[in-house]
Amino acid sequence: MPALRPMRILLLCTGLKMGGAEQQIAGLARQFLRNGHAVAVVSLTAEQEVVLPEGATVLQLGMRKTLPSFAMALWRLHRFVRQWQPHVIHAHMVHANLAGRTLAALTDAPPVLCSAHSAREGGRARMLAYRVTDRWAALTTHVSEAGRQAMIAAGAVASERIRVMPNGIDTSLFRPDPARSRPPAWRWGWTQIPESSSTWAGWCPRRPRIS
Repeated sequence: MPALRPMRILLLCTGLKMGGAEQQIAGLARQFLRNGHAVAVVSLTAEQEVVLPEGATVLQLGMRKTLPSFAMALWRLHRFVRQWQPHVIHAHMVHANLAGRTLAALTDAPPVLCSAHSAREGGRARMLAYRVTDRWAALTTHVSEAGRQAMIAAGAVASERIRVMPNGIDTSLFRPDPARSRPPAWRWGWTQIPESSSTWAGWCPRRPRIS
């Protein structure tokens, strides 16, 4: 198989707080960079908790929950796209998905790929917004078949316009550890005592107290 030419990939997200979708974005950025691609991560909102790889261009648009703020963020995104010249925009989460589609509708933006991460992306208004803007998405993906079916049933997208792309797992970070294969003591309800002892603290499972 011939090697893919290096691409300029813009990952567009709603925010960079500590969440599952945000971790997927960070993982994609790391792997794209390892594969020789140029990567930019653009967040609609401010604040960042996830660790992004060195080498990625990062931009936070500082959007708030108002229409004027959304318009300003969209304008800043448009300026950045014209400057950075990505080959593709990969949007994640509902607000970023809709922002990417709006950008494609109003400008000569590159293809926009939209990824949904929640089984429920929102109520009727959001599903209507997804349906109205679907024409400006090159493709929509969902992380699960159940989520895909939910979006189809809600009328957000036609079945042929959405595919399942499961969450990726970096096996260099997440892999079985034989030293930790034994279930934690709190799960089974015994205290931390020498293994030679058979004394039980109780039969009922207990979870640690979180202060």
